[in-house]
Amino acid sequence: MTASLNFRHRGYTIYHDPKPIHRGSDWSYVHDDYDGQGDPRCGATHSLETCRRQIDWIEGEQTIDAAAILTALAEAGALFLMGAVFFLILVATGVPL
Repeated sequence: MTASLNFRHRGYTIYHDPKPIHRGSDWSYVHDDYDGQGDPRCGATHSLETCRRQIDWIEGEQTIDAAAILTALAEAGALFLMGAVFFLILVATGVPL
């Protein structure tokens, strides 16, 4: 069992949650008063620093960071591309869908 890495930032817990298959979201954050679905005070991303920036943005302390947005879009695009390739492999190998 590995020790988890937990950090605190502005009423949020940030924790390292490595996935068995790297998907670019090994760091997660959640507010102490998170209310469930529809509450934007939780999320996941690729780094501790990005978690802190997203928390600051949620709490209204930071302006929109164009570089962070472009990074998030690139990550989302990479995930979409990986899913499309996986689908094509399934189709090409004749796996019933």
